[in-house]
Parts: sequence; structure tokens; C-alpha cells
Amino acid sequence: MSLNRNEKAAVVTDVSAQAARSQTLALAEYRGLTVENLNKLRVDARAKGVYLHVLKNSLARLAVVGTPFEVAQAAMVGPLIYGFSEDAVAAAKVITDFAKINDKLVIKGGAYAGKALTVEGVKALAAIPSRDVLIAQVAGLLKSPIQRFAGVVAALERGGRFLRRAVADPGDLEARGAMMLAATMAGVGFGSAGVHIPHACAYPVAGLKHDYVPPGYPADHAFVPHGHSVIVTAAAAFRFTYEADPARHEHAAALLAGGVVPPGPEALPDVLLALMRDVGAPSGLAELGYTEADIPALVDGALRQQRLLVLAPREPDADELAAILRDSMVNW
Repeated sequence: MSLNRNEKAAVVTDVSAQAARSQTLALAEYRGLTVENLNKLRVDARAKGVYLHVLKNSLARLAVVGTPFEVAQAAMVGPLIYGFSEDAVAAAKVITDFAKINDKLVIKGGAYAGKALTVEGVKALAAIPSRDVLIAQVAGLLKSPIQRFAGVVAALERGGRFLRRAVADPGDLEARGAMMLAATMAGVGFGSAGVHIPHACAYPVAGLKHDYVPPGYPADHAFVPHGHSVIVTAAAAFRFTYEADPARHEHAAALLAGGVVPPGPEALPDVLLALMRDVGAPSGLAELGYTEADIPALVDGALRQQRLLVLAPREPDADELAAILRDSMVNW
């Protein structure tokens, strides 16, 4: 039975409200799906917080106007079931997992973060761990030092494998998901082991000058992002700390490189600098506006961070900090 005008308006209002709360939309054609299987899909969706409904495409197109899901209108053709979820991956995962066991459900596309998703995009999003899974993984990492160390190892491996892809293509959901997990694992490690020389230097690097405008930020908002202020001195810092534990430095380099690297004090700096170049990181302190004349002030600022410097595997004095900063002026 066709809907009257008031009923259509109510559907549009309901779907619009759901779209406003959601991060993700997944679309699938259900032609040939039995009522029994459709009900199973609905039960699974409800259990996982996914709003799942068969909708008239004309009403769905109206409902998503002005929302991030408007980009999916071209895929709204044929007998479709619509899955919205507040969780970034839940809708894609419910649809994808069900399609794996029932070929009558055919993924047609979707949308996430204002970008239209192809069939492969929906599947890639579904492959990312859900929020609940991530929480469980993090909880596992917190249980013991060994598990926390394993998390840091996994973070380095994922960073070396996926960071270039995530920067090159914001639509690469597999890479972005892997980096989200890597960042979480690394954060757990930092919280346990602490950080040292690059972070101590980052405070004065970020605070003494405000001339640098990072790519992608408004031209009238000069500042040094935290990640940039840390990474510009990292290669020189690891070159300095190498003698404290060569095997640990070379292990980290191999994880980032995804394979064996030549041993020696340049192992980790070389891999790190290659990664920095490939993702468009600043080439050194000079690119951030610093010169040789600024080194005394940078050293003074770093020395104030004794809580970080004492954690270094090889603790630097003022002259050694000056050498690290000098070596970081131009990394390539």
C-alpha cells in the first residue's frame, strides 16, 4: 500500500534524524532475500546498534539532502535496504558480514565522513575493528608489560606499513583504520614507558617561534603541530641514543621498514627520514623558521624538561642537546 503525504513526511523526518546521528551509511540490494533471512539481518543489526530499514529511494534521497550522506544518492537505485550507524564501522560490518553468507544480499555502496563509498569501500570499512573490539584490544594491552610491549611493536609495524597510504589517500579506509589502532597501541606504550629527547625538544620547538604554517591549515594560523615539533629532532636523537642499545634501535628500524635493514647507528634515522619525506613532514628545524642562532634558546627550553630527559636510554647534557638540534636543522 502506498503511503499518504503525512506518512511520507514522517519517514523522511525519521530517516533525517537517524542520518544526523550517524557516521556511516551502507546500502544493499535485497532482491530475492527471504523474509526469514531479512528478519535475521534485522535482528543482527538491532543487536549491533544499526538502524536498518527498507526504504523508498525517493524518500531516502530527500532525507539525506544536506547531510554527509547526500553523496550516496547515485547508488540509491533498485530495491535497497539502508543501514545507518553511529559507530563508524557497524553498518558496513553488518551488511558485509551478512552478504558473505547470503548471496541474495548485494552491497551497492554507501557513505562515510562525507565521502561516497564504492562496494570495495564498504568492505574495507567493514574490515576495520569496531569500537567495542578496539576497547577490548586496548584492555588486553593494559593487562601486562609484555602485552604493552607487544602493542608498541605492532604500532611500529602498522605505522611503517600504512602511514604512507593513509596520508596519500584519505579515502583508504583500511590504512586509516590501521593507523587509528596503531596510534592507540602507541599511546598505551607511551603511557607505560614514557617519552624522552624528541618530546623534550618539542616544547621549545613549538613555543619559541610562530612563523610556520603547516600544509592544510589556514594561512593566518601559524604554529608548529605537535607531531612536527617531535619528529624533526627524532632522527638525530635516535642517532645519539643508538649506543645505549643498538639491537633495540635496529629492531625498531626493521619494524618500520617492514624487513631487514643494514645495521648501525644510521639504521633507524634512515628509515625514519625516508618515512618523513614520503608523508611530507618538515625537513628540519630550518623549515620551521629556526637558525643556528636559536640553538641556545632551544637547548634551554629542552633542559627544562628533565622529567623527559631522564627517561632517555642515554641522557644528554647541554652540549649534546645542542649537537642534536644542530643536526636537526636540515635532515635532507
